[in-house]
Amino acid sequence: MLKDLGIDVTVGGFLGKDNQDGFQQLFSELGIANRFQVVQGRTRINVKLTEKDGEVTDFNFSGFDVTPADWERFVTTP
Repeated sequence: MLKDLGIDVTVGGFLGKDNQDGFQQLFSELGIANRFQVVQGRTRINVKLTEKDGEVTDFNFSGFDVTPADWERFVTTP
């Protein structure tokens, strides 16, 4: 939404190497500056199923581990 208002947007954090393509494509298509650090593994996916009566079921899949080296690279990369 900020990008739609003409405000520059930058995203950052950690992104799993094994399933990064969809995220990278979306950032590119939206013109969002990408400062994610790519790490080994898959970015965790969370799914919510909401029933008509409002009951919600969560599926929280496992994701990657951030190593000390990953963290150091994150905090020192401009």
